[in-house]
Amino acid sequence: TDDCPHLKTCLYNARKYADEHRTPWLAQVFDRAEEASDEEILEWLSKSDFGRCVYYSDNDVVDHQVVAMNFEGDVTANLTMTAFDEGRSIEIFGTKGYLRGSHFLRVKTGDDIHVHLFDGGEERYRVDVDEDDHHMGGDGGIVDALYDEMAGDKSVPVSSYIQSHIMGYAAEKSRLTGQTVNL
Repeated sequence: TDDCPHLKTCLYNARKYADEHRTPWLAQVFDRAEEASDEEILEWLSKSDFGRCVYYSDNDVVDHQVVAMNFEGDVTANLTMTAFDEGRSIEIFGTKGYLRGSHFLRVKTGDDIHVHLFDGGEERYRVDVDEDDHHMGGDGGIVDALYDEMAGDKSVPVSSYIQSHIMGYAAEKSRLTGQTVNL
């Protein structure tokens, strides 16, 4: 929000959130986004990390990342993370067909998941999630799983949660070092 000479043409100019662009993103990070005046938003941006220049700051958070993984049994997976798409998406390809799910799919078709079978079959599903949950039910799911674990429900072993976190840390280590990480 400083006096950058590129302010009017910068795609990442945070000042745009002080006008009609204040929702939905700003409301996720600034609790007064909807009722605050433009001046209040600019003041908040001047003191928060969200108002800092993306090119001249010490922010090292990635805006995109691709993680290639190899598992036992010659199973492979790729995780693509991008800050430049709305919502989340998943694609799983197998020997009998593939599954696609995304926020975009829900908006365009009303369904969350499409399963396409190579024999010509197709199935569609809608998943009921709390629309106010910032991660399409993921945040609530984590809390529910922790509660179930603490309450003694062992239907999903804790080791599976730990394993997924270890994979996340390995991906970050690989990103920082540029090296393959074997687990």
